[in-house]
Amino acid sequence: MPTGTQSNPARDIRQRRESIGVSRAVLARHSDCSLTYLASLEAGIVPRLSLVLPRVLAALDRLELEAVNSHGPEKRNAATGTRGAAANDDLGGARSHDRS
Repeated sequence: MPTGTQSNPARDIRQRRESIGVSRAVLARHSDCSLTYLASLEAGIVPRLSLVLPRVLAALDRLELEAVNSHGPEKRNAATGTRGAAANDDLGGARSHDRS
């Protein structure tokens, strides 16, 4: 077996998600899993047999493709189901100017 750093798909989830500007809530919705489970996956905690991990990776693939095919932040946000500042909000609905 080769030595060195090997890629761990579960640990790459957060980096991939953030690189396309998708909130955890949006990715959870697209992959049909809970925010808690997704946070665990992002932390690298994966059960031996995870039926959710392939769904999350497939959803990320689709969202990345949509982001690449879009020609600006307005289109990308529409493709991911988010608007403006809410794109980075794990709650998915609150806008930054609505907060006290």
